[in-house]
Amino acid sequence: MKTAKAYETICIYGMPGVGKTSQITELVQLVKARLGADKIVRLASANADGWGVIQPSVDLGDVVPMWVPAFPWTIQVVDRLTKGWWPENPEDPASKMLPPAQQKDWAKVGAVVFDSGTDYADIIMRYMLNREAQPRSTFRGAAEGASHVYKDGAPAEGSTPGDETGYAAAGRGHFGSDQNRLEQFINQSKDIPDRFVMWTFLADKGKDTVTRTAVYGPDVIGSAINGKVPSWFGRTIHMTVDPQTKKRVMWLHNHYDAGDPVPYLANVRDHWQAPLADFLANEDARLTVLYKKLDESFAKVKARTQAQGAPK
Repeated sequence: MKTAKAYETICIYGMPGVGKTSQITELVQLVKARLGADKIVRLASANADGWGVIQPSVDLGDVVPMWVPAFPWTIQVVDRLTKGWWPENPEDPASKMLPPAQQKDWAKVGAVVFDSGTDYADIIMRYMLNREAQPRSTFRGAAEGASHVYKDGAPAEGSTPGDETGYAAAGRGHFGSDQNRLEQFINQSKDIPDRFVMWTFLADKGKDTVTRTAVYGPDVIGSAINGKVPSWFGRTIHMTVDPQTKKRVMWLHNHYDAGDPVPYLANVRDHWQAPLADFLANEDARLTVLYKKLDESFAKVKARTQAQGAPK
């Protein structure tokens, strides 16, 4: 069935090494099962670790990656990627960005992954500050401009003035601007039609947007909106690794660490009449298993509703 939005929007967050990027391989299997065996997953990566952990899927052609920080005009590139645009040659930073209607392989795309949102916020901040720090630059990432700009390396005698290297430090407004931009980019990625969309994040402490109490959630630069991020997605998953057994755990609902009153946010939006367990562990800590269990959950509710008949 065609839609005007993404089929699913998934957020996976956790500390480094818990298996967030590895879930892209699971996403490949999910989209092939649900959308067709010929489907591929696009990976727009800003993750410092790249995609080495899923290189076999890249080698098979199931995952097509691009390294976002290599492309010029960072904010424009991220804006376009989150609208479904893609470079004509994702291995060439000079390649032209094309909208979906001009992409020869758009019909094969089953999902788009942005790995990781935490790194996206960081590269946007670096880009803004670097632009502001250039000699004679009029670029401003925030209304008040950078809080401190300085240059290093006086031009050699006879060289062109302005050869200095510029540096800038972020002001409070830069963090708000960065957070607003990332919120915009994530929300518009949900409008990539008829595809799965997934974002990954590191974990950090933030505040509940209503109660202002502390929570752990996906890490966006500055932490002011960390508690709000799960509301932008259809399903939010928290990944951990058990320190004793080293086994992975996929948390499906809010949960706590022993002795810590601050909750970790998670919500896979299972049906309240047939809720899932709080977590999946070991070999079950996979997207394909999660969606199988979600299907079973909703099938139970459907069967129960049919058996009860229409309300009188």
